[in-house]
Amino acid sequence: MRLRQFVGISAATALAVLGLPIPAASAAVTTLYVNNAASANCSDAGTGTAARPYCTIGAATRVVEPGQTVQVEGSYPESVTLTRSGTPEQPIVFAGSFRDRWPTAGFGVTNSPTALTTTGVHDVVVRNFRLSSSQEKAVVTDSARVTLDGLLVVAATDAPPAVALRGSSTDLTVSRSAFYNSKGIAIGAGVRNTLVTGNDLVDATGPGISATDAPGTVITHNSLTVGCGTGISLAGASAGSVLKNNIVATKPGSWPCSQPQNGISVATGSATGSTLGHNLLFPYLVGWGGAQYSTPAAFQQASAQGAGDLSADPRTTPTDGAPDRLKLLSRSPAIDAADPTAPRLPEDVFGKGLIDDPTMPNTGPGGTAYDIGAHEFHGLGRVDLGLSVNKGPHPLEFTATATARNLWPTQLSYSYDFGDGSAPVITTAPSAKHTYPTTGRFSVVVTVTDGLGGRVVSPDYNNAVEVTEPAPLVPDFSIEAGFEPLAYSFDPASTTSSWQLTKQVMDYGDGSEPTVNPGFSHLYAVPGDYQVKLTVTDAGGRTESVTKTVKVRYAPAGYLPLSPERFLDTRTALGDHQGKLTAGETLNIWPHNTGNVPYYRPVAVVLNLTVTGATQDGFLTVYPDGAARPLASSINFRAGQTVANLVTVPTGTSNRIRIYNSGGGQVDVIGDIVGYYDGDGTKYGEKFAPVQPGRLLDTRTTGGALDTTPRKVQVTGQAGVPADAKAVLVNLTATQPTTGGYLTAYPSDITRPAVSNLNFLPGQTVSNQALIPIATDGTITVYNPSGLTHVIVDVFGSYGPSGTSLFTPLTPTRVADTRTTGKLTQNTSLTVSPAAAPTGATAAVLNLTVTEPEGPGYLTTHATGTPRPPVSNLNFTTGATLSNHTTTPVDATGRFTIDNPGSPTHAIADLLGWFTAA
Repeated sequence: MRLRQFVGISAATALAVLGLPIPAASAAVTTLYVNNAASANCSDAGTGTAARPYCTIGAATRVVEPGQTVQVEGSYPESVTLTRSGTPEQPIVFAGSFRDRWPTAGFGVTNSPTALTTTGVHDVVVRNFRLSSSQEKAVVTDSARVTLDGLLVVAATDAPPAVALRGSSTDLTVSRSAFYNSKGIAIGAGVRNTLVTGNDLVDATGPGISATDAPGTVITHNSLTVGCGTGISLAGASAGSVLKNNIVATKPGSWPCSQPQNGISVATGSATGSTLGHNLLFPYLVGWGGAQYSTPAAFQQASAQGAGDLSADPRTTPTDGAPDRLKLLSRSPAIDAADPTAPRLPEDVFGKGLIDDPTMPNTGPGGTAYDIGAHEFHGLGRVDLGLSVNKGPHPLEFTATATARNLWPTQLSYSYDFGDGSAPVITTAPSAKHTYPTTGRFSVVVTVTDGLGGRVVSPDYNNAVEVTEPAPLVPDFSIEAGFEPLAYSFDPASTTSSWQLTKQVMDYGDGSEPTVNPGFSHLYAVPGDYQVKLTVTDAGGRTESVTKTVKVRYAPAGYLPLSPERFLDTRTALGDHQGKLTAGETLNIWPHNTGNVPYYRPVAVVLNLTVTGATQDGFLTVYPDGAARPLASSINFRAGQTVANLVTVPTGTSNRIRIYNSGGGQVDVIGDIVGYYDGDGTKYGEKFAPVQPGRLLDTRTTGGALDTTPRKVQVTGQAGVPADAKAVLVNLTATQPTTGGYLTAYPSDITRPAVSNLNFLPGQTVSNQALIPIATDGTITVYNPSGLTHVIVDVFGSYGPSGTSLFTPLTPTRVADTRTTGKLTQNTSLTVSPAAAPTGATAAVLNLTVTEPEGPGYLTTHATGTPRPPVSNLNFTTGATLSNHTTTPVDATGRFTIDNPGSPTHAIADLLGWFTAA
């Protein structure tokens, strides 16, 4: 193909030569439609009308005739094979949609070898598609006058060339397409007279464009960035070819390369009759006939080729929103420097045509205004359209203002089309006023020109004006619980006004900073009833408010048991606190930093909290971050004592909890997480099944005192625990220990964790509630690391599929304190009636405390009106202050009874939450 064939021809003739369609003069072109959208009413058995389109591209390929266009909307998981041909006068066209720099239609299957295949066809155009496949994206074999235009291809670096032209094909065109991270285009042996023009190849793996034994290949106006490897290659006998007006730049970071690289490489057998010139290479490396040249002057002197070649930074950058499109920056040496005789399309992929940059000299032949590379640089860029009002009652007067990016010192002209049939308003001012007299919805479009041929149109979104009937401003919003505990979203979409809303303010009623304008979502620190107020203002200057009550509550939750894991130990700085917790100090900690608990779902966590090394008597209070510190205790201790207690606490702000030291001294704190309640109810968690408290183990009557040999305890099938239980709630008691020590309870099928459930002193009787996962064989194991001790295990419930209740946590709340009413004397009871018992309550979770006991004894809790069970919840000795986590059944009104069979003592109950029927 000789260069002079393209010179002096008309635009219509050029389109025909380049393989682009020309509408038939004798008959209207018929359009077939393909649209697989759910609303499109498609059918492959139909005729492909707009009202009844085909569902697949393949259906259209089987029936399309010369002169017809197949218009495709959407994406299709199919490999397309073209078997039908057009004529030079009436080609077959397959057209995808193209919007805002991207093809929006696509086809291909990621794991199929090829997305598009054509064999033995002619006069076919495929344009504006995204192609997906595992190997070549498009393969054209033994075909003539086939054009691939406006394609988008993303490929892996180790994949074969994205477009492969093969066999005895002739007069093919690959144009205005984007190739990212691929070998790009490969023209094979026997292919003749191929035109490759106007393409972007970004991060190409060399060669980006190659022709092997393909005479008459024309490669013009392409932009390439490549890693180590050749940008454009003519190999074998590709004689009579043309390489002009291309940009080839090495990808930053790739230079220098470990092996030779050429921007352009032309083999000896391809140099005959071929022409190379006006290319911009950075760095400049040209291989020609077996020799390599590193400057334009050296290449021109040795070969009489390379006229107009440039060696400079091309100043290209990815286009906004389209990283595979390389636009020129201002002052690029490629501007107005191309050879105008080289074949190219009249417009680039963005519809931009020839324009002369008034700020740059015309350095190409004959003072050309063409730019080197795939894109023509225009000083006039994107235009954004702003409307003073988008909605209002008729008659509605408003102002439209265009903001255009113009890099050239030119006078801009603005043409406003207000979409209501009125004549366009043409002005040199960037703003124009208009009045809509009647209701309707109208699109406003502005076209900006710069007097040099530059033209840009405002995007077709955010530019509609709604004209309404006059109506009052009525604020309203909906309330929906969010995914996180105590998170709520507020949607003001139900607010109505004849004017657009200009300001919306949501006051969440908890003293936090109001939010201005959507979206409105809020995370409350603590449950409660809050007055949420929405205040809205519209463009008519009106302001109105509405207030609603949101009842912020923790969602009922299922339990997920965990293998116990330590998250806090002030002795070692685990949990980011080094050293004892001082008097009055509060530790703010994230209890699920172990990796076992998700950040965003827990409504409450279950901890085994241990204190040791206290310098004075005191207690700890554990409560959610963001809440006021409650009048409640979580664990009581004496100076020098090591004591543990189970704690159930809601998660607060950022899913953190606070641990407060009330005492006058210092204390080390150790925290082991044993499980959590999940905010998705039963989706991830297990339900609770309360049982009549019963005994699973008492070594005083069975098996003898526990030594250092771990002892298995059968759980499922005992004392009402069902076979499918996943975790068991027990009261663990040590009595008559020969030495000080601790007990660890854990599922029998895991390695013993480095945690403790219960700490004791020699001769002490002490209890602690424990939540223990159950092994697959239905057992748990109890371990005593030293000496001998008797162990009692009493069951109070289990968690699993057979459970019936979900848990709702509360910020610890004191519900009983005999220090204000008098001690519980021996064989007396206290009935507790919490004021806020929810409907369907089946059990209450408490922290039960005794103080000032006059002798040894124990407390037992049970549902009011039921017999006292033969178990203990809390054991005490004379003068001790002790606490124990307790889960107790309640009666139909939420009441429970505390029985004291032993010595007189004060009893305190702090409510931690409720179980309710699922």
